[in-house]
Amino acid sequence: GNPAAALVTFHILVVPALRRLGAWEASRCQLPRLKVQLQNAMALDSRVEFHRVIVTSTPNGLQATTTGGQRSSRVASLCGANGLVQLPTLAEEGPQKLEVGDFAQAVIIGEIQM
Repeated sequence: GNPAAALVTFHILVVPALRRLGAWEASRCQLPRLKVQLQNAMALDSRVEFHRVIVTSTPNGLQATTTGGQRSSRVASLCGANGLVQLPTLAEEGPQKLEVGDFAQAVIIGEIQM
Protein backbone atom coordinates (compact mmCIF):
# COMPACT_ATOMS: atom_id res chain seq x y z
CA GLY A 1 0.00 0.00 0.00
CA ASN A 2 0.91 3.64 0.18
CA PRO A 3 3.55 4.52 2.78
CA ALA A 4 1.53 7.04 4.79
CA ALA A 5 -1.50 4.75 4.87
CA ALA A 6 0.72 1.84 5.90
CA LEU A 7 2.20 3.80 8.80
CA VAL A 8 -1.22 4.90 10.04
CA THR A 9 -2.46 1.30 9.82
CA PHE A 10 0.61 0.15 11.75
CA HIS A 11 -0.10 2.53 14.63
CA ILE A 12 -3.86 1.92 14.74
CA LEU A 13 -3.97 -1.87 14.20
CA VAL A 14 -0.54 -3.50 14.33
CA VAL A 15 0.94 -1.91 17.47
CA PRO A 16 -2.07 -2.91 19.63
CA ALA A 17 -2.05 -6.44 18.16
CA LEU A 18 1.68 -6.88 18.83
CA ARG A 19 1.26 -5.61 22.37
CA ARG A 20 -1.58 -8.06 23.00
CA LEU A 21 0.48 -10.91 21.55
CA GLY A 22 3.29 -9.80 23.88
CA ALA A 23 0.99 -10.40 26.87
CA TRP A 24 0.34 -6.73 27.62
CA GLU A 25 -2.80 -6.04 29.64
CA ALA A 26 -5.68 -5.43 27.23
CA SER A 27 -6.26 -1.97 28.73
CA ARG A 28 -2.70 -0.92 27.80
CA CYS A 29 -2.53 -2.19 24.21
CA GLN A 30 -3.91 0.86 22.43
CA LEU A 31 -1.73 3.93 21.94
CA PRO A 32 -2.83 6.87 24.12
CA ARG A 33 -5.63 9.10 22.86
CA LEU A 34 -5.87 12.69 24.03
CA LYS A 35 -8.21 15.60 23.35
CA VAL A 36 -6.54 18.26 21.19
CA GLN A 37 -7.64 21.61 19.84
CA LEU A 38 -7.36 21.91 16.08
CA GLN A 39 -5.25 24.70 14.62
CA ASN A 40 -6.39 23.93 11.05
CA ALA A 41 -9.73 23.06 9.49
CA MET A 42 -9.98 19.38 8.51
CA ALA A 43 -12.38 18.09 5.85
CA LEU A 44 -14.53 15.07 6.72
CA ASP A 45 -15.05 12.00 4.55
CA SER A 46 -17.66 9.25 4.37
CA ARG A 47 -15.24 6.99 6.27
CA VAL A 48 -13.22 7.44 9.45
CA GLU A 49 -9.88 9.03 8.65
CA PHE A 50 -6.75 9.77 10.66
CA HIS A 51 -5.18 13.17 9.92
CA ARG A 52 -1.43 13.39 10.56
CA VAL A 53 -0.61 16.24 12.93
CA ILE A 54 2.01 17.75 15.19
CA VAL A 55 0.72 17.89 18.77
CA THR A 56 2.20 20.58 20.99
CA SER A 57 1.61 21.37 24.64
CA THR A 58 0.73 25.03 25.25
CA PRO A 59 -0.54 26.98 28.28
CA ASN A 60 -4.00 26.60 26.68
CA GLY A 61 -3.75 22.80 26.41
CA LEU A 62 -2.79 20.41 23.63
CA GLN A 63 -2.96 21.80 20.11
CA ALA A 64 -2.82 19.89 16.82
CA THR A 65 -1.41 21.40 13.63
CA THR A 66 -1.66 19.60 10.30
CA THR A 67 1.49 18.30 8.62
CA GLY A 68 0.08 19.33 5.24
CA GLY A 69 -1.50 17.33 2.43
CA GLN A 70 -2.96 14.04 3.62
CA ARG A 71 -2.94 11.82 0.54
CA SER A 72 -2.06 8.26 1.49
CA SER A 73 0.98 8.39 -0.82
CA ARG A 74 2.29 11.68 0.62
CA VAL A 75 5.34 10.64 2.64
CA ALA A 76 6.22 14.25 3.54
CA SER A 77 3.10 14.39 5.74
CA LEU A 78 4.79 11.87 8.06
CA CYS A 79 7.70 14.20 8.76
CA GLY A 80 7.40 15.44 12.32
CA ALA A 81 3.96 13.90 12.90
CA ASN A 82 3.48 12.82 16.49
CA GLY A 83 -0.27 12.39 16.41
CA LEU A 84 -3.20 11.16 14.35
CA VAL A 85 -6.44 13.11 14.74
CA GLN A 86 -9.36 10.73 14.36
CA LEU A 87 -11.89 12.46 12.13
CA PRO A 88 -15.54 11.44 12.42
CA THR A 89 -17.44 10.29 9.38
CA LEU A 90 -19.23 12.84 7.23
CA ALA A 91 -22.91 12.83 8.23
CA GLU A 92 -25.54 13.54 5.58
CA GLU A 93 -26.80 16.67 7.33
CA GLY A 94 -23.75 17.38 9.47
CA PRO A 95 -20.76 19.65 9.05
CA GLN A 96 -18.42 19.17 6.07
CA LYS A 97 -15.31 19.73 8.17
CA LEU A 98 -13.97 20.28 11.65
CA GLU A 99 -13.14 23.95 12.14
CA VAL A 100 -10.15 25.73 13.69
CA GLY A 101 -10.69 25.69 17.46
CA ASP A 102 -12.76 22.49 17.46
CA PHE A 103 -11.67 19.64 19.71
CA ALA A 104 -10.98 16.09 18.55
CA GLN A 105 -9.30 12.92 19.78
CA ALA A 106 -5.72 12.29 18.66
CA VAL A 107 -3.79 9.04 18.83
CA ILE A 108 -0.33 9.92 20.14
CA ILE A 109 2.43 8.26 18.11
CA GLY A 110 5.45 10.24 19.31
CA GLU A 111 6.70 12.64 21.94
CA ILE A 112 4.51 15.68 22.50
CA GLN A 113 6.34 18.92 21.77
CA MET A 114 6.56 21.50 24.54
